[in-house]
Amino acid sequence: MCKINKNLEEQIAELHNEKDVWKKAMINYEFLAVDKEMKFQKTRLELENTRKSLKMLNSDTVKLDHNLSIGKSSGDHHDLSYKGESSSSRTMFFRGTSIHEPSPESS
Repeated sequence: MCKINKNLEEQIAELHNEKDVWKKAMINYEFLAVDKEMKFQKTRLELENTRKSLKMLNSDTVKLDHNLSIGKSSGDHHDLSYKGESSSSRTMFFRGTSIHEPSPESS
């Protein structure tokens, strides 16, 4: 009887160890599932934003195609909701330079 009890105790200890191993594995898989869910939500949000941007781009492209097809010149702002004045000046770009102002201590 004593030998049977010892054998059963060993089996119980073995089962407890196995249970602990399975518990740790389950916790790891739960963390992985949460991580994957967060990545999925982030990807879904990026997809929605990309779709919105694409929709806006398509809409603007259609408007641009329409304006190009009716032959508007670059200076003609009529019907484009433009409120400013037309400019005949040329746009010029200059290389920036740094200006060193004297500090108050050195004067």
